[in-house]
Amino acid sequence: MTTRSPPPRLLAPERVPWYIILTATVILLVLVVASAGQYASVTQAHANSDLETTYSVIFQGTDSRGVLLENGSVRLSVRLVATNPSPVVLDFQSIIVKAWMANASTASGLYLAFFPSFDVSTLPSPPAPVAARGSGTLDLNFTLNKAVDPARFEVVREIQSAVANETGTALGIRWYLYTLITLRVEGILDPVASAGTYELNLNRVILTWGQDLGT
Repeated sequence: MTTRSPPPRLLAPERVPWYIILTATVILLVLVVASAGQYASVTQAHANSDLETTYSVIFQGTDSRGVLLENGSVRLSVRLVATNPSPVVLDFQSIIVKAWMANASTASGLYLAFFPSFDVSTLPSPPAPVAARGSGTLDLNFTLNKAVDPARFEVVREIQSAVANETGTALGIRWYLYTLITLRVEGILDPVASAGTYELNLNRVILTWGQDLGT
């Protein structure tokens, strides 16, 4: 007669539910730890990422005093360098640029000559992502002339003429720049519409350079 040994204690049927619970708990803990790590990485991206901006304003087609001719143009070249010390990857998403020229004839003393705002997906060649613990560069060029915006171009010419009549040259006019970029955090899903304000902004890092002097 064959005698069947009792099953090992650890495999007793009554213990199976506990193994399932234990396994689920371990998996949950792993997910919690991973989520906490991801949250810390995203928080680091928000807190420590930085934006540096350099720019130049070039006038083409001017008279001897530096005042634009009717067929001249103003070229604004901007270089954006985003630094990302976090372990997550950031993608350029949208850009706002404002450029003012000094204008003594207004109460603010400024004139907003450039104010482009756009999504980077509209660029002919979208920029590469900002690598984890790295940096990313985006070069932009904007042109103002009579064909692009005749009214705004004429105001720039008038400001130059006023300065040139007073000082003899329009070349010393000061310019002020403000830039704002939005970077999307890779690997973070878009929040649901009912999410709180912080959750809505969790997967986007907003960086600025300069001072927004208004419109």
